Amino acid sequence: MFEELARTILGSRIRFQTFSSQIEELLTSGDSRLAEQIQYKSTNSFVTELEKYLQYAEDKFFAPRNLQIGNFHITKEDIKQSYTNLKDMPIKKRLKKITSNIITKDKNQTVPLLSKDSAKLVKKEINSMFFYPDALSLYINFYTFIGHEEYFSMRRKNILGHSDVFPLIYVKLFLEGTPQNYRAIKHLLIDEMQDYAPVQYAVLAKLFSCKMTILGDLYQSVNPYSSSSADKISPYFKECTCIELQKSYRSTYEIMELVQNIQRNDKLIPMERHGEKPRFHSCTGFDSEVEKIYQILLEYKKSNYTSLGILCKTQKDADVLYHVIKLREDNVSLLDFKSDKYTEGIIITTIHMAKGLEFDWAIISDVSRQNYKSEIDKGLLYIACTRAMHKLDLTFSGYITDYLTYESKAIQNNNNH
Repeated sequence: MFEELARTILGSRIRFQTFSSQIEELLTSGDSRLAEQIQYKSTNSFVTELEKYLQYAEDKFFAPRNLQIGNFHITKEDIKQSYTNLKDMPIKKRLKKITSNIITKDKNQTVPLLSKDSAKLVKKEINSMFFYPDALSLYINFYTFIGHEEYFSMRRKNILGHSDVFPLIYVKLFLEGTPQNYRAIKHLLIDEMQDYAPVQYAVLAKLFSCKMTILGDLYQSVNPYSSSSADKISPYFKECTCIELQKSYRSTYEIMELVQNIQRNDKLIPMERHGEKPRFHSCTGFDSEVEKIYQILLEYKKSNYTSLGILCKTQKDADVLYHVIKLREDNVSLLDFKSDKYTEGIIITTIHMAKGLEFDWAIISDVSRQNYKSEIDKGLLYIACTRAMHKLDLTFSGYITDYLTYESKAIQNNNNH
């Protein structure tokens, strides 16, 4: 929804990075500066600073001057007064109205002084009195204004970074006003609340006046640098009621025990539905893991379960595993952001793509210490485990991730006996 909204408001001239692309970049680049930028732009204080900047811009970035076109003359004081009188209008609409008033007033004179070409020149001159002609240039200047120019940079191929998309829209709404077509919406439903930054909710509050239902789970954030809680988003809505749901219905008690060891949630109440304990498979390398995954796949085909999800950390991992497994098993599908439909059966996909899905049986590949080591990895591991309803298998080579330390010790103890 958010990306479709952004495309509609920004139009085709501004290309931007998608949320999934940002996650892939964070997972593969290890760029700490990028993480720092995202984290800063995902705070409530960032929205406050941006709003203060725009209030400053409204007054200080408009520099009226005396306008002389042929025999026509208007003083900068008159232009300034008109600008002030129209303070309830967005900047661009205000400039348009000033121009319109000047031209209309001249037309009503006994002897008009402005020709059609002169009227166009009035428009050009009035528009140029505001320092920044478009939202992007005004937004980029924000980082100079706060003394952190390093916090803004275009991604490769002149693409706007995902964390800059909604701040830019926020600036655009200030400059151009709110499109009226969103006022017709009666009720807005937003899922995965935790994956959207406060500035995105600040934009929603400006666009929509309807009632909203906002759902989410803070523990299932795929990007901890930009996650939101109810406390972070409530300032943007006048009346807000928060209801906390604490019971988990999807996974067995044994799977939820494992999940609690990854990321503790003392409020969570697992459903008393028991099943097998998650299984951990120590392998000797990629080929060994593939063989183990294939053997589990054969187990699944003999069972009565109807869905198996094989979950990988990155899209590259999923692509590689899919092509290898496909050589041995035809009945397997790759689910990625290019997919136009969801097919039940055996699915290979990324953890991010699997959000919102559930599987009778899930396999998480390569849960090694080398592969799962950051805070974002920890969140992904939590999400991956909670995709499984009945059975869960985890494969790794070398040392298991430290986020499964408890299980690692159990494995080592079993090996010693």
